[in-house]
Amino acid sequence: MLHHEDRVPGSGVLLFFDTPMTLTLKDALTLMIAVSDNSATNLVIDDLGLDTIDSELSAAPPRGLGLKNTWLYKKVYKDPTGPQPSDQPQFGLGKTTAREMAFIMERFVKCELGPVPRVAAEPGLVSSPIPPDKDLCGTAIHMLKAQSDRDMIPRYLEKLDTTEGDSAIANKTGAIDHARNDVGVVYTKQGVIIISAFTHDNADTSWTPDNEAELLVARMARSIVSSLQ
Repeated sequence: MLHHEDRVPGSGVLLFFDTPMTLTLKDALTLMIAVSDNSATNLVIDDLGLDTIDSELSAAPPRGLGLKNTWLYKKVYKDPTGPQPSDQPQFGLGKTTAREMAFIMERFVKCELGPVPRVAAEPGLVSSPIPPDKDLCGTAIHMLKAQSDRDMIPRYLEKLDTTEGDSAIANKTGAIDHARNDVGVVYTKQGVIIISAFTHDNADTSWTPDNEAELLVARMARSIVSSLQ
């Protein structure tokens, strides 16, 4: 349920909708991915729980993903609550790395959403992952293909009118004044390519499609895909 006090500024559309308003979790996730809706993001965090999210990310396999550098500290445009790590003032909402986000994207592509397999204590035995959920993976990839910011990885690669057909690129961008990031999977005739590009401490802090970092990531993506064709 979206209430008036749940609406936060920044990107998205829920800020302009009447409240109270009921959304499904899928609706909130779609808005979070497709238009980076900050209010929808907070609804998802409320639904899952900050502690649950961080536990799933950081717990050692097979219980979690075993990520060492990915943390969600708080909701968007909301003050942090409870004890916080010393770097929270530096990173704000949270932190991650290009490598760990590429790992997440790879698991969606391979549809390996269960625990990470690991060698069991007894030699010769390996724990089995949860069977893949193809419908869930397909839904997630479809959300990422509907992502509206196409100025980085898809910029020079997009060949389709995505308003009429399915895109060959599933990606999610992230941006603050001094950083521009994009993580995506590019489906090509030669195979699947995962690109995770993070920029930081950027001199160009403009919010235009021709931001230097956005152009850099777009050119890198074009070069990577071209080199494999």
